[in-house]
Amino acid sequence: MAFPAEFINYGRLDFSSGSVKVYRNQYDSRYLPNVPNGIINAYWQGNHVVVETNTTVYIYDDIANYSNYWRK
Repeated sequence: MAFPAEFINYGRLDFSSGSVKVYRNQYDSRYLPNVPNGIINAYWQGNHVVVETNTTVYIYDDIANYSNYWRK
């Protein structure tokens, strides 16, 4: 499964140390599940959302869960 095109096309996300919210438009958004605490950066990279902590990088291919991760 992939992110719906509306999320990718709108391209906005907000993050705090323990949450990432992706937007479909200015009124509709979703929180990504299973996000670790200690987020230092989150951004769109193509069709994926990349979430970074000091020690780990998580790749979200869709809203359901991260699909891959690795240690820095």
